[in-house]
Amino acid sequence: MAVVIVLMETSPVIHEWFYPQGPDTYEYLLPIGSFYADHSKLLPKWTQGFATLTPAQSKPRFAEYMASVTLPEISTFTNVVKTLTPFSIVVHKTDSWLLCKREDQFDKPSVHGNMLQLPAPYKNVEWPQFFDSDQFNPLKHFLKYFGNTRIDMPPTCGTRSPIEMQPVFEDVESFAWKNIQSWDGSYPVYNVGNGDVVLVDSNFEFGVWCHELCRDANGAVQKLGSFQQFMEFVTNETGLAR
Repeated sequence: MAVVIVLMETSPVIHEWFYPQGPDTYEYLLPIGSFYADHSKLLPKWTQGFATLTPAQSKPRFAEYMASVTLPEISTFTNVVKTLTPFSIVVHKTDSWLLCKREDQFDKPSVHGNMLQLPAPYKNVEWPQFFDSDQFNPLKHFLKYFGNTRIDMPPTCGTRSPIEMQPVFEDVESFAWKNIQSWDGSYPVYNVGNGDVVLVDSNFEFGVWCHELCRDANGAVQKLGSFQQFMEFVTNETGLAR
């Protein structure tokens, strides 16, 4: 017997921003009948492909997509993503994500530790010359699929978007990027929930700029290590690794 899904008017879950003036975040549970205002126009084709599907119907589509992400160097992270199921679509400002959760959390609010917000994969990224060396290929591959991934609601901390890559330089006039020392000219790749930022340098080494160490004589950047250690760090940050 065929199953018919009737799409009704959809009222999103509204997640308030930290500040009273907003902007708020809108979470539309799958399947989606309609969007507020012009939210549907913010969805890339990849994300739109899930909009009218139930979570159960979306699983094969999502599994096929994840099967195409094959680079072994990022499997620490992708193995966790593969345990999730599409649940909703999130819209914040002009960005949108496919929110995926563990199925045993479907009856719980979408919060850090039970979900990830995944963007559509990026195409034709024009990387800065800094990333020309082959050693950066695993990071570029990771950010192509998982750049701008968010781990909390509203969407704040998470990976940086590959189309917004800008280097950081010592800024003695303000709080930002103070005391980065030898990490001058490195690139931010991950925003930590506590305000710290993961950087990558020209040697493909990773470090964490700690805002609380801006006046420390040893510098504000603590060495994280290799790309594999970065993958482990990012995976642990999701709260989903177990």
